[in-house]
Amino acid sequence: MAIKIDGIETKYYNDINYNFKYELENKIHPIFKLNNWIDKYRLNKGFGINMMDILNIIHDKNCAIWFNINGDICYRISIDGDTIISSWKKIGFVFHNLFGLDVEIKRYDYSEAREYTLITPQNKYKVKYTIYIDDLIMVQKDIFDPTKKEEFYIENDLFFKNTFKPTTFLTERGIYNYHPENSIILSYIYHLSNHNRKRFDYIVNWLANMFNNLTKSNIALILIGNKESGVDILFNDIIKPLFGFQYCIEIDDNDLESKHFDKLFKDKLFYNFNDISYDSVDNKTKNICKDVIEDSIIFLEQNHKETYQKVDIFAQTLITTSKPYIPIIDTNRVNYTIFNIKEDIKEIPIQKEDDKKSLYQNIKNDLDNFALFLKSFKVNINLANEPFKEDDKDIILDYDKNIYEIFIEAIKTKDKEFFTKIQEDKKLYKDLIYDFDRNRIKRSNLIKYFCLVYPEESTNHTRTLLKKLREIDQSFFDQKNISSSNSEQFFKIL
Repeated sequence: MAIKIDGIETKYYNDINYNFKYELENKIHPIFKLNNWIDKYRLNKGFGINMMDILNIIHDKNCAIWFNINGDICYRISIDGDTIISSWKKIGFVFHNLFGLDVEIKRYDYSEAREYTLITPQNKYKVKYTIYIDDLIMVQKDIFDPTKKEEFYIENDLFFKNTFKPTTFLTERGIYNYHPENSIILSYIYHLSNHNRKRFDYIVNWLANMFNNLTKSNIALILIGNKESGVDILFNDIIKPLFGFQYCIEIDDNDLESKHFDKLFKDKLFYNFNDISYDSVDNKTKNICKDVIEDSIIFLEQNHKETYQKVDIFAQTLITTSKPYIPIIDTNRVNYTIFNIKEDIKEIPIQKEDDKKSLYQNIKNDLDNFALFLKSFKVNINLANEPFKEDDKDIILDYDKNIYEIFIEAIKTKDKEFFTKIQEDKKLYKDLIYDFDRNRIKRSNLIKYFCLVYPEESTNHTRTLLKKLREIDQSFFDQKNISSSNSEQFFKIL
């Protein structure tokens, strides 16, 4: 049984039900049209539905056939099938194998009369079917564009094929029988909002905007929490199945360090930047990430050459982290909302035993109904494009700068409070205070201090750390600023 959400009365649920039924009856949200190639042909050529029997048979089998601007025959044998390029002759073998029909493709000789065989149940497998090349649409280009709402579309009198295929959650129009007051997913979102009704509405509105419009807002939602908080569930168990696993990508340090940005950002609906550390983000990467969050078009350098590829950005951005800083955002440029998740995920009551396995199963079972809820939700587009005013930005403001800059500043100002975590090692902390009192810091202890203050960082060698520190303050960490005592080296704090 899901939890009762504070401030949500029965009237709220009834309003949702009413709004959804109104939208369902009036078809406000258009259904994505798949396999509509034959409709585009009929619209373009003016043919009636019974004049193209072989094309109708192909269409009714959820197959598709067209040709590209190179003159190649293209086809797929299912709605989700890959596009296959074939010769005119070989396609006949394929359709014979699929349908048991004798099919040929040929050019139309305008000196002869065009003939179409009238198909009856008696002669269906006895006649030879002819597809004339000008019976097919010519596709200029394959383009990923979820906003077009159809697989084949016309633009400037030219045909294009949309490579985006929506999930059933995005397209289905089932019988409305949803009871949001019993939703485990809404209970989970309420958990992410720290039981705050305004935050709850904000998260639902942010998600519903993308679900209903397939148009990104310019707001990145940032969820800060440890593993026990369950922040990973939103992306892995809710967003991925709703929007399509192939269109959702988790981006980590290794991905950013690879610099293969075209593979990361092209043809996606959702990005999840997860636990990104400063070590993986240089200035170029940071600027690209900021552009991805803010803009609908970016330009990526190709193979380290001075040529750039245009990439359309359709994806919404979710950032999840256990770190007290977000290296890919810039408070001066990027709009974002931060929620710090304070409770353990186990605090959510679930229908069966109190463990994550049961929670995951309940979420999976609730996806169909939750999709209906999102479609019913009256989206506030302005709110979806505004940062939440009462979020938790204050917890990362001190980390807006590079962590190495902060670390250096704490050393040079002898900020004992900054090094509070070092107190776990009493001897090490005693050494630090002793050195601070003598306006110095021990070189060999730098990596120990850094790892205790930033345990989530991958830097674990003194040489590596010093290289990064010198990039910021060469003079302080220069050999000329070193003093020696009892075979130990110290950087002088002047």
